[in-house]
Amino acid sequence: MRAAVLFGPGDMRVVDRPVPRPGPVTLDLSAVVRDDISIHTSRGEGGKNVKRAVALAAQGRIRGAEMVTHRFPLEEIATALRVVRDRDGDPVRVVVEP
Repeated sequence: MRAAVLFGPGDMRVVDRPVPRPGPVTLDLSAVVRDDISIHTSRGEGGKNVKRAVALAAQGRIRGAEMVTHRFPLEEIATALRVVRDRDGDPVRVVVEP
């Protein structure tokens, strides 16, 4: 149920965060159906996934800014890489800006 709580009625998200451990993932599908939630997965393995994600972003249907949890200037790239490697602060997306 926890995953369904992250979405609001009519929401659509592209989920590309890997599952933290092997095994099944449980989800309250009744909440997904009841609230008309669309969930698309992508790990970036192919052009179709990337094209779909870009098209959804162009339509304003992906909340990209909400996915960025950490930002670093280029001068702090070593810190940014450490945050990703160590999962420090539970990063979802880390952006290094020039």
